[in-house]
Amino acid sequence: MFKLSLIQDGSVFEYTLGSDELLVGRQTDCAINLDYSQVSRRHARLFRVDGTYWIEDLDSSNGTSVNDRQIHSPLQLQDGDRLGFGGVMLRFQQVVNPAGTGEAENRTVLSTQVHTITSRDTRNAIGNRSEEKLHAVLNISRRLAESSDLDSHLPLIIESLFDIFPAADRGAVVLRDPGSEQFRLHVAKDRYSGEVTEPLVSATVLSRVFSENVGILSADARSDSRFDTSKSIVNLDIRSVMCAPLPGLDGEAIGAISLDSRNAQARFTIGDLEVLTLVAAQAALSYENARLMAGKMEQERQERDLEMARRIQQALLPTEMPRPAGYDFFAAYVPAAAVGGDYYDCFPTSDGKLCVAIGDVAGKGVSASLLMSRLSSVIHSSMRFVDKPSEAFRYINRHMCRCSVEGRFATLVIAIVDLESHEVTVLNGGHMTPIVRTADGLLNGLDESRAGIPLGIVDDYPYEQQSLLLNPGDSIYLYSDGISEARNAQGKLYGLERLHAVLSGDHIDVWHAGKAILADVRRHAGQEAQSDDISLMCFGRSLG
Repeated sequence: MFKLSLIQDGSVFEYTLGSDELLVGRQTDCAINLDYSQVSRRHARLFRVDGTYWIEDLDSSNGTSVNDRQIHSPLQLQDGDRLGFGGVMLRFQQVVNPAGTGEAENRTVLSTQVHTITSRDTRNAIGNRSEEKLHAVLNISRRLAESSDLDSHLPLIIESLFDIFPAADRGAVVLRDPGSEQFRLHVAKDRYSGEVTEPLVSATVLSRVFSENVGILSADARSDSRFDTSKSIVNLDIRSVMCAPLPGLDGEAIGAISLDSRNAQARFTIGDLEVLTLVAAQAALSYENARLMAGKMEQERQERDLEMARRIQQALLPTEMPRPAGYDFFAAYVPAAAVGGDYYDCFPTSDGKLCVAIGDVAGKGVSASLLMSRLSSVIHSSMRFVDKPSEAFRYINRHMCRCSVEGRFATLVIAIVDLESHEVTVLNGGHMTPIVRTADGLLNGLDESRAGIPLGIVDDYPYEQQSLLLNPGDSIYLYSDGISEARNAQGKLYGLERLHAVLSGDHIDVWHAGKAILADVRRHAGQEAQSDDISLMCFGRSLG
């Protein structure tokens, strides 16, 4: 007499094999009914020939295997063979006659072992108690969709899973730390004692879920050969366990949901794993959506902060240029980002002169703009209340040295214009040397050997001042390296030679000259993105 035993939903089902042929499949009239999505309706058949059993695949969708090898023709079964029906793993055994007669009884046992599936295997895969499980999954999906705060809903999801799976004693959600293979416990609950903080997930199970990105089911974890060396299986008193990955947008697992049972008779099934995988996929989608939403909100906040910083920086620049009799002024500032480190200004000193300044803080973005704000403040306080320009410049440098962050410095040119004598006093701290254009179009540079080092590097550096006299039609051009180092698509710099060529042209006043410089820089760069802030400050005496 032959018998067939199948462990399913924690119970053992026995079938009397009174015929020489048994059909295996999802269809209800099959002698061995496996109600799982991977199993075809009429998947395979077992048939007896001369007292031995053979197996034959019936053109199933996912194939039939024996000992992990796909079969394409009838194959005689041997004691201990592992049979796979589209991924549902069972074992073929000949059992010794329990009556103790010494004769082997021809009794065939198919016992559920272990199974792995991915989230793609769960279509139409609710299995047993399908209506109840589907209703529960829909409730969980609705709960996840209604909130972007997944953290508050994960404990409720575990409780809902307890309702779906009466065999589950404990549940946990772990998330993988970004950029590493380490995982951390996010929430863990015990059906009876409530929320717990100690690990309730086997590290061995998690390691396999993350490395293979598949759901894992073990009906009897203690006898599962894959976990023979796992101390956590024993220490956590795990009998049956299933764990499903939380798939990220890139397909890699960002976490996992795990359920386990301490009851040796209450075992999870493949259908249970499929439901858990569905829930995990929905939870992962909600988690990723919440993360993206949080990222978008953070991006919007940063954009608002950048816009506010841009407005503050613009407020530090002069809104209009001075219009003293007999002088023309022009200024332009084009940041490479929302905020930048370039600076220019023009304001009267306490003795009735004009202070013209242009500077460039090392770096870009918010940090450079903050240092630029500090530079602007100290320039105003120094030049307004310190009589000698060289002493004021040294004070500015000392302040920048004592307040600057390591690796941050600034270049600066200050020109003090005496509107009565038309004498211009210039001090340079590591900045581009100003260009002087005479009324007849000749270009004269200041003495570069008298230019000092950038501010914020050496305290009490002895900066030198140099003076020149502006005649009618003469003009001075102060600019940042965003002009001279502007690149085109081929990587070629704009350069001083081209800048000198523009200034040698026939320009009526500094306004037209400044506009010509900016237009020529744009022509040179073409479609190439601007890589550095552009600042330009021009002033000169009128001819009339």
